[in-house]
Amino acid sequence: MDKVKQFSIFHFNDVYEIEASTVEPVGGAARFVTVCKQFKKEKGDQGLVLFSGDLFSPSTLSVLYKGEQMIEPINACSVDVACVGNHEFDFNLETIQNRFKRCNFPWLCSNIFNIRTSGILADNHAYYIEERAGVRIGIMGLAESDWLNTITEIDMSIVRYEDFVKCAKQLIEVLKKEHGCEMIIALTHMRVPNDKLLAQEVPEIDLILGGHDHIVIDELVNQSLFIKSGTDFKDYSILDIEVGDFSSVPQAQREQLMKEKVYIIKNKYKINLKFHNVTKDIEEDEQIKKHVDFYIAKSRDEMQKVIGYSFEPLDTRFSVLRTEETNFGNFYADVIRKEVQADVTIVNSGTIRSDCIFPEGEVNYALLNKALPFPDIIVVQELTGAHILQALENGVSKWPNFDGRFPLISGIRFTFDGRKPPGERVLKDEVYIGDNLIDLNKKYSAATKQFVSLGKDGYDMFQGRPYILAFENGLPHLQIMISFFKSLETKESLKSNSNLASKFSEIQKVAFNMDDEEELPPVMQPQVIRRRSSIISQNTPSLNNIKVMRSLKRKQSRIEKVDNSGLVSGIKVHDDQAYIVIAPKCDGRIRIIK
Repeated sequence: MDKVKQFSIFHFNDVYEIEASTVEPVGGAARFVTVCKQFKKEKGDQGLVLFSGDLFSPSTLSVLYKGEQMIEPINACSVDVACVGNHEFDFNLETIQNRFKRCNFPWLCSNIFNIRTSGILADNHAYYIEERAGVRIGIMGLAESDWLNTITEIDMSIVRYEDFVKCAKQLIEVLKKEHGCEMIIALTHMRVPNDKLLAQEVPEIDLILGGHDHIVIDELVNQSLFIKSGTDFKDYSILDIEVGDFSSVPQAQREQLMKEKVYIIKNKYKINLKFHNVTKDIEEDEQIKKHVDFYIAKSRDEMQKVIGYSFEPLDTRFSVLRTEETNFGNFYADVIRKEVQADVTIVNSGTIRSDCIFPEGEVNYALLNKALPFPDIIVVQELTGAHILQALENGVSKWPNFDGRFPLISGIRFTFDGRKPPGERVLKDEVYIGDNLIDLNKKYSAATKQFVSLGKDGYDMFQGRPYILAFENGLPHLQIMISFFKSLETKESLKSNSNLASKFSEIQKVAFNMDDEEELPPVMQPQVIRRRSSIISQNTPSLNNIKVMRSLKRKQSRIEKVDNSGLVSGIKVHDDQAYIVIAPKCDGRIRIIK
């Protein structure tokens, strides 16, 4: 009787933050390295570690260090093979090639080519071959065309893309006939529908191990198993694989096994799949903990400075943000629109990257930088109502998929019917700009990112439209958000600066609680807000019934909740520094018919 061939695969995808979170599963690179090392220790030569892309960006630290902080942790994970993700290309070609070369494993990019060099983009590999338990395994790495439109740091005129189905079929011939591979694995960085399409069109693939969607999923499609293993050093999967002849297993037993996440693939492989979380009870790897602590300390002082407060938890979850409105998405879009004095804001939801709920309380640089790690520039363009309608149709065209084109909007209210085909979903008689029904012929000013203005993520209706605020005069959106929170003077400078009074006459009189707080002089009444950007209009929105409070005896800061109808819900004064308080809501600006 032949000895049973067995080996195991450790799979993960889409990792961004090396620091552990405070909510389970806490994740973090140090604990993740521990579980990787444990896997390698237990499985020995029969363990295979595979990664499905998005490593170097985006994150709070990537803005500062361009992915440098990820190299030591990923090498400590003893990855055998990886495929590239779209965010590998958030940096220029020279930078990312340097990052790839410093990894102790091959990166695959099977279907994206550099026209100038006639090779794979960024000097990566088309395929790689591993052997476990005597089984020769051919591995390819595939990307979808959609995310090429998100690349802005590389000259796309040098890039040639090949359809992933066509490329996979060609590589099957090479891997099976030329290299004698028995098992075929596709590492992918694509959306779920494209993973399923790949399984349908290329049945020779045994395993599709995907990334890009930050979810845990497993499904048998056309006798191919495809999975995604979560995100952000918090999740991973282990596949224990037995090689043999399973043709005699009856269908009823197969169905029962599938309920237990045991899959029989093409009667050759029996795969026991288990998903795991990285929780706080896992011991941190000492060396990687030192590495994480070094980078966090390096950036902590500046990033942890409090610049504001929120009365509400701020929802930036990937799965929610890309399928419906969230309070943080609304707040972001509102700040952008009001700061540049545009009629509307239309920005792709893929802009916000933090994929979490920030608790109510302090707002600091790190929070904003985690939510907005890309150095995107805000521009303002002239669009007709017809263009705006097209933009909204594009924004909801992929719903309910977790697609980054789903819109963040301000100054707009609309309804779409998710049951209708893409391009016909937005109800034209339920699209409002401000309080008025949209006029398809009228010209509106639209704030957006340079990324969208270049026609990325399907927003080609922006491309070529006249600029009101062009790129060279625009501001990074992170800077705009920070400036919003830092738009208050210190209390002492407000008292002494009477020149501000004439600048912001629309701001209403500040209200005070005289029982416990210090009364401020009349000069404070009209000039609470100071704009720091020269491009920002001085026609600022009024702040209704704002209370400025400070306890003189206890030197203890206090916040009092006031009107929630505007961007600012209150003022907190502490140690002579005034802070804006927000309480953003979901207000029904996007209505979905399901």
